[in-house]
Amino acid sequence: AFHAISSTLYCQNYLDPNIVSNAMAVSVTDRRPVGFAYWPQGRDVGRLGIEIDGARYLISSRKTDNHDRNDRIRRDLSSYDLSKSIHGRMASPRQYEHHILAMEGRALRRLSIVLASKLSQMPWNGMENGEIDDGEGLDDGESSTRPIALFFNTIRQALEASNELQLLQKVAKLNGQEGLYNNVRILCLGQDEIPNDMANPQNKDINGKQRRKWGSSKELSEGRVDPARGLVIIVQPTDFNNESTPPSPSIGTVQQLQGLLARASIAQIPAVVMSPRLTEQFDGRGIEQSGYQQSSTYGGVEPPKGPTPWILRDFIPPVFSWIGNSVELSNRPSNPVSFNDEDMPIEENYDISYLSRVAITQSVMEEGHPWHVFIVENVNSIRSRHGISNVHGRETNYHYIASTRPMAGRPSRKIILEIISRWA
Repeated sequence: AFHAISSTLYCQNYLDPNIVSNAMAVSVTDRRPVGFAYWPQGRDVGRLGIEIDGARYLISSRKTDNHDRNDRIRRDLSSYDLSKSIHGRMASPRQYEHHILAMEGRALRRLSIVLASKLSQMPWNGMENGEIDDGEGLDDGESSTRPIALFFNTIRQALEASNELQLLQKVAKLNGQEGLYNNVRILCLGQDEIPNDMANPQNKDINGKQRRKWGSSKELSEGRVDPARGLVIIVQPTDFNNESTPPSPSIGTVQQLQGLLARASIAQIPAVVMSPRLTEQFDGRGIEQSGYQQSSTYGGVEPPKGPTPWILRDFIPPVFSWIGNSVELSNRPSNPVSFNDEDMPIEENYDISYLSRVAITQSVMEEGHPWHVFIVENVNSIRSRHGISNVHGRETNYHYIASTRPMAGRPSRKIILEIISRWA
């Protein structure tokens, strides 16, 4: 995701192959949504979308038997806490769904903070020289970082993200990387604005008076941005809040998102929308951009609902997509067998593996923008002692099985199952 965002902002991504197919299309219904296809080069690169679905699968697990302060903090950040059962009890379908939403929300918040930290580092290799022009000449003193504004959908999500940020800062300090997250700012959509130091850079003459900037209207019309001044990342904006009890509409989200994106464009700051989940439709007019594929671009709804929300037109297709559970194959392996045979060895170690799910990914950093399909193998290491078996360790392996062309859109469940049947 970092390479897709940074490279696209500096026009180092591969062009969408659908540009050629659209040029040869006979009917308007044969056209595919493409990004960054208009002259001049770099037009509209300031509005990027990424799709992360299944973020809980991206957090690596780590188990330890030590009990010092450092390990307690690291255990707080491990996916073992995210993936455990609900207090060891059988949960109802509603409880299980709520648990999955909570795990996914926490993992996505953590992932967005880590991504923001990586984007805040300057310079990006091969694309920047590490200098910031603040209107008073080039300054090397603050050239190592850039501000990143992380906007969350609700105040509750922003507060939870602040807690995650504090935990990550503690871990970074323990690892000798203090200051790694200092330029990440947690904000709330609709409640906070873009920080003044990002939206209003200093541009004064020698007498301290504000200079008038010429040509800004042309830069705005061409969608030009300056990544060195910072980035705005909006994490999973939605007009229906599933994390509330009971789930309820989130009033005004679309208008608030529109206002934030407009202010970012005026300030020439890149805006990245991460995993949007919008359902609000203002009208039914416009060209249907979902009909060519059987699975929606964001969220993977089958069949896709159309037309594509107008506010997402600039963010389709996303520059990076990672779907961790496109098709679920198995929830869990067979239970470890307890042996009571007196002739069995006192201790025995063995592995149980099973195919759990299918993951798919796409990036503008690959020529042709193909969708790659991976089948996921989970391996549980079992330790059997005196006939009683327990899970000692877990490992996840991704096996590449196929790729699909972007002209067909995001692979649907039907397509993936067909691929698996041929692969098996």
